Amino acid sequence: MDFIDIDSLTNYQVQLEKFIKFMQQQEHTLLYSIINARTNYISQLQTELEQLLVSGRQTSHENTKHKFINNMQKGFSGKAAQAAEQTLQSMPELQLKTPIKKEVRIC
Repeated sequence: MDFIDIDSLTNYQVQLEKFIKFMQQQEHTLLYSIINARTNYISQLQTELEQLLVSGRQTSHENTKHKFINNMQKGFSGKAAQAAEQTLQSMPELQLKTPIKKEVRIC
């Protein structure tokens, strides 16, 4: 009958625990990297969307202030044209906000 060496079993157990801990650290690093990459992607999307919204807001405001007023003056005359122009001139610029939140928390 062969005897099992207790020292080798203990050594194996220690090595196994070290390996498991190492694998857990690798998994944590991988997950953190994935989350970080997605966070960066979302931040990039937010920046692009904000630029698009600013451009759209400026275009809309420009159209309201100039092009639409000119078109209204052609269609109306007298006080109606003046009232339409005053109303359009007094319209505030649109406040378009991105639906993507600025702060993204990791874990």
